[in-house]
Amino acid sequence: LFRDMDELNQWFASNKAKQERVIQELNASPHIESWCNTDIFNTQLIEVFNEDMEDSFHRMYFHLLNPDNMKVYGLELVEGVSTGSEMDVIINESAARRLGIVDLQKPVYLKIDKGGDNYPVVGILRDYRIEHLGKEAQPMVYFLSESGRTQINTSLFIRCKPGKKKEV
Repeated sequence: LFRDMDELNQWFASNKAKQERVIQELNASPHIESWCNTDIFNTQLIEVFNEDMEDSFHRMYFHLLNPDNMKVYGLELVEGVSTGSEMDVIINESAARRLGIVDLQKPVYLKIDKGGDNYPVVGILRDYRIEHLGKEAQPMVYFLSESGRTQINTSLFIRCKPGKKKEV
């Protein structure tokens, strides 16, 4: 269909109506369990500050996350909620340990970069590996975002209903 991702991106950028039709078809397909367009393995490093800790600056991986990512990749929330206000924060178990967060019974806020805004932590995800399976899970910080649900930027990630891969 497309020779490479650049050609696909040009197609989507040049034709918003077709993009909206693709999204409608993805949402209407009886063979698709869920889909998203953001890759949770494409991350960047940020500095995270927890005011409740003495040694509080930590470098961690960061990514945008929406509920569709969680369905597509099978991410498990061990505490809190997976939906909230735009830019609420979810962390993984490794980040919680590194930041000294035992649970979310009392409100927890993280500051991203020195002098940045405080963001509420609304959930903790079970650890998963973004590198070699022999390495420990990396501390991860996720900002909740709805952008992956309303537009297609690059790659599509689709979770098919069991036994329906050929149909998709």
